[in-house]
Amino acid sequence: MFLSNYRGWVVVASLIVCISTWIAVERTKLGIYPRVATENPVLVQAFGINVPRMITLIHAFGVVRTRSRFCHAARWSASLTFFTSRRCIMRCWASS
Repeated sequence: MFLSNYRGWVVVASLIVCISTWIAVERTKLGIYPRVATENPVLVQAFGINVPRMITLIHAFGVVRTRSRFCHAARWSASLTFFTSRRCIMRCWASS
């Protein structure tokens, strides 16, 4: 199987992103607090963490990150239509 240099770098970059995300979620406080907050929010609030604000910020970050990535990719590839809504793609095509 032959991979071009570009595709090889894409595979390597994807693996790095996946592994670093897994490490961040499993091994740091950044990942531990949200997991504990979903199971026992009272315990996390006892540590002085504002659980509603933390959950809101996590969801907002995910929405912004997902929307910007899919809209950016939609400009370059029409094959991503099954990942995003047609409205998002139309806005991206219109804005480029």
